[in-house]
Amino acid sequence: MVDGPNRIPLSEACHLLHRSDRTVRSWLARGELSGMRQGKAWLVDRPSLDALCVRLGYVPTGSAADPKRQPLEVGQAPPVPSPTPGVVPEPKAVRPESSRPADDAPRPPRPERRRRAARPVTTLAAWETLVPIISAVLKGVEPSGATTAGDLVARVRRHAAEALALVGAGFHSYHHTDKAARYLQARDALSGCAATLRILAEIGGGHPVGLRDLADRVEVEAIPSVGSLVRTMERKREDGRAPGGAADAGQARGEGDR
Repeated sequence: MVDGPNRIPLSEACHLLHRSDRTVRSWLARGELSGMRQGKAWLVDRPSLDALCVRLGYVPTGSAADPKRQPLEVGQAPPVPSPTPGVVPEPKAVRPESSRPADDAPRPPRPERRRRAARPVTTLAAWETLVPIISAVLKGVEPSGATTAGDLVARVRRHAAEALALVGAGFHSYHHTDKAARYLQARDALSGCAATLRILAEIGGGHPVGLRDLADRVEVEAIPSVGSLVRTMERKREDGRAPGGAADAGQARGEGDR
């Protein structure tokens, strides 16, 4: 027997909620729906059920005994909610018709992307500084038949050619991190070239004065020019800017630190 008009049996609550017996029991166990036990059966508080229906999006207007209310079939959608007296539903946001583009309306053309013109490596200020110095090193250090001097000469020539190649590879790299790595390697190669030239001058592997002059040019002109490239890339990294291609405008002819 139902205890009072404000309590309904579990089966009627399942019908009004359009949920299974297991789901309603879980709501009762979690406290989302109020009710009381009567032996093994549940009696559900009708005010609590109505409040839950509102949260679910509809309000039941009748009970299971109402002849106008038919049980839902399998796969049938819940009924349309009935308005609750005193409750004004919130209007749904509708986008104005004028803001909805028609399917056949012409779309505005996309702005054309400007591409930076490609530049050769010869536009790099450091390249102009390096080429005559590296050429002088390769011409001024000739291969020698002596074992020690021959090894040092080969090392000088290798360092010089490697430095020039690394500067070119850095110029054609896309990201500033890759550029900085290549330029750092080129600076290390030039440092090795200058040091080996001075060692070669001390042991008499050629004209000592000419070798020292070449070492001075490498240290005073070549290494600082590559160092300026490294500083430019470090500034770009700090500013969070990436170069837009292989050509670095900051080191084009007449710009940047020399």
